[in-house]
Amino acid sequence: MSRVVNDVDSLAEVIVGPVVGFVADICSLFFILYFCLSWSWKLTLLALIATPVLILVTRIFRKNSLELRKKIGKLNSLLQDNLSGIRVIKGFAREDYELDRFNKSSRENYEVRVRLGVYFRVFRPIIDFLNQRGTLVVLCYGSILVFNREISPGIFVIFFRYLPRLYGPITGLSRFYNHIQQALASSERVFEVLDTEPEIQDAPDAIDLETVKGDVEFRGVHFSYGDETEVLSDIEIKAYSGQMIAFVGPSGSGKTTLTNLIPRFYD
Repeated sequence: MSRVVNDVDSLAEVIVGPVVGFVADICSLFFILYFCLSWSWKLTLLALIATPVLILVTRIFRKNSLELRKKIGKLNSLLQDNLSGIRVIKGFAREDYELDRFNKSSRENYEVRVRLGVYFRVFRPIIDFLNQRGTLVVLCYGSILVFNREISPGIFVIFFRYLPRLYGPITGLSRFYNHIQQALASSERVFEVLDTEPEIQDAPDAIDLETVKGDVEFRGVHFSYGDETEVLSDIEIKAYSGQMIAFVGPSGSGKTTLTNLIPRFYD
């Protein structure tokens, strides 16, 4: 349920919101990098000094975002099971046990959220600091290049004027990485469900039913759960279309198992 609600909502929020700014920043960064490299590749490399830190932060956030999504899914599943099975829990006096399980799961969720928030508060100022120091380094080194006549003063002035436009998309990307990483973590959980292969597969020589009359017939059916004793043994039944049949027997005699075999809930 958490994958259907929370993870899908997380993907939708990124698609309709931050991803638009993300694409715009990528395009701006590409064109600005092209011009900056054409003016001076040395100054451009100095200006991108914060990029490795940004990549490191992205990896850290992706790992923690995936862990957070799993914790949220576990917490929601536990809550849903407790609410739907409240009669069973009260009937067996398991309130304290289930409360401890919920508190433990909630605590794990809280700890991951706090850790993710700490990472965000720590790395964001570091990235901003490196961007500012990058400007100072470019100014100093660019002055040396001008003094050595490796670049003209005009090129240096133009490069320095474009420097904020280079840092703008980088700063924008650093703002969006949290949303993007959460979306990637959510997409992994969603596609785990979409890519799951059904446990029950048709045989290679299975016959396609083109015309079904509605008759149901069991011929020598045997069934057991795992390696346990057979629940059904050599069952022979034929029910015609429109015919009403009642399965009568004590609990555990295989009535439900027999009916579940018809839609292939077991195979």
